Amino acid sequence: MLANLKRSDPDAFGGDGPRPQARFNKMGFLKFFNRRKGWFDYYRKSTEDDRLEVPYVGLMDTSIGRISDALGLASHAFQARNAKRNSNDILNRYLPEGHDKIMRTLEEIGHPEWVTEA
Repeated sequence: MLANLKRSDPDAFGGDGPRPQARFNKMGFLKFFNRRKGWFDYYRKSTEDDRLEVPYVGLMDTSIGRISDALGLASHAFQARNAKRNSNDILNRYLPEGHDKIMRTLEEIGHPEWVTEA
């Protein structure tokens, strides 16, 4: 969604000013969500017990240490390669009239916590 906005108005994404807000497209989001959910369902089914699931939330803070421990490796303090460009507030990325629809959609898919990005 934001990629479409950027393609249509690339100048709005330059500099340090506020980024434009997108219109929430529930069907587009559900298509995106279901495609990725299918991938992860397949990964989980394919690996059965031979996996360590690491959530995105806290990946750089705590999960890297869990991975190192599971693999028997010495701990290493990793740093993200890229700087975070957006705030943690997902709703702020969308026009206000879509906020209720976003919250209901996140509830429907069982991930209300996704309203905040880590």
